[in-house]
Order: sequence, then C-alpha cells, then structure tokens
Amino acid sequence: MNLQYDGSNFYGWAKQPQDIRTIQKELEKFISKELNQEIHVQVAGRTDRFVHAKDQYATFETFSNIDEKHLKRAINKSFTDIYINVIKPIDTDFQPRFDVSKKTYKYVLQTKKTMFSDKKENYQWNYYKKLDVKQLNNLALNLIGQHNFMSFTAKETYNNFVRTIDHIWIVKRHNKIIFYFESKGFMKYQVRKMVGALVACASGKITEERLKDYLINPKIGYCSYAAPGQGLYLYKIEYKNFINN
Repeated sequence: MNLQYDGSNFYGWAKQPQDIRTIQKELEKFISKELNQEIHVQVAGRTDRFVHAKDQYATFETFSNIDEKHLKRAINKSFTDIYINVIKPIDTDFQPRFDVSKKTYKYVLQTKKTMFSDKKENYQWNYYKKLDVKQLNNLALNLIGQHNFMSFTAKETYNNFVRTIDHIWIVKRHNKIIFYFESKGFMKYQVRKMVGALVACASGKITEERLKDYLINPKIGYCSYAAPGQGLYLYKIEYKNFINN
C-alpha cells in the first residue's frame, strides 16, 4: 500500500515498547481488527518522531480475501492523520525496504515570521533568519557522493556508515528554503543533521572546514546540529522493478 501521514501526533513509524502512538502500531491494530488476524506491516523507511510522509510504501501478508477499496476507505475514514493512496496485491518477493532504488527527503525551513508561520510550526522549522541559498548549495556539494556519515547519526549499531548521496538541491520559495536529499538510503537522523550542519555553516556557527571534517574524521556525535523533526518529509520513494502507485 502507498500512504502518507501527518507525523505531528506520532512518535515516529516504528512500534515502541511503551504505550505510545506510532503509525505502525495504529495501522497494525486497525488492519488486524478489520481482517480478523494478526497483521505485521513492513515499511520502506522508518520515520522519526514528528516527521511526515508524502510517499511511503508498506506491505502486509494476509490469508484473507480482502476488498482493497473497502479497506482503503475504512482506514481513511478512521484516521485524520493517516491517508492511504492505494492498496493493491503485490508479489510476495517484494520487500519495501530492501528493494528501494531511490529515496528523496524534503526539508522545509521558514526564514521570516508571518501571520501564519507560527500556525505551521508542526510542518516546518521556524528558523526566522535569512540564509543565502547559493551559499547553501555550494556547501552542500561537500556532502554529495560516497562518504562515511557516522558524524551525522546518533545510532551506533550500523554495520556500515558509508552512504552515497546522489543529489542535494536547495531552493527558495517566498519565505521558505526547501532542501531536497536523494539517495538509496539514509541513516537515522542523517537528513536532519545534514540540514542542521548546512544551516550552522551558512550562519557562521561552524566553518566549512569543520563541515568537511565531519566526513574526514567521522565519529558518533561529532555533528551536534540537528534540524527539528517537524520540517522533514519522506517525499518520494522509487523502486527499480516496481511501478510506483
């Protein structure tokens, strides 16, 4: 199934030991009840607390003969912050996480306070300071390519911290600066820390040499700058041998 969600009232995607609200927990509970069997939902990318998704893919296995349109309507009627775009049967060999060919994350930063900006604080970083988009794009060139991004995650359990960033592009739209990051895969907090480091560098808090050193001498916790979760969106997921949507 392809879905989108507003992450404002969720503690991320993945189920937690504590009794807290997550997207996976809500979907599994609802679909299990609808189909009268225990359902486990696998997903393409596990988003963090407050992070949103516009193009997320998830799968579940069932022995039931389901009416996909009915299940879609039932979920969309029951939730105001989860919306199913489509549900359809798929090959059992398909793995939403491991078959990804490309992910795009989007980050929204507000540079100027307006009448409505505070009301949108769940969907953007209300930074309220000017930034030079040309400078940001030039700084972002340091992050493109294959690097050890250990400095840009807080999670120590990865077997490999090397990732390849295919593209980064940053645009200004009115009072917003929008960052796009494209790669086959990202680590936990990686995009938020890349945004945080670029903004810190562009605002003079760190030098470009320090930004480069995050990659040259990688270590957990080295980059202490992380943009808030509410400005981040899982924007697009693509599969090489799968027709999206």
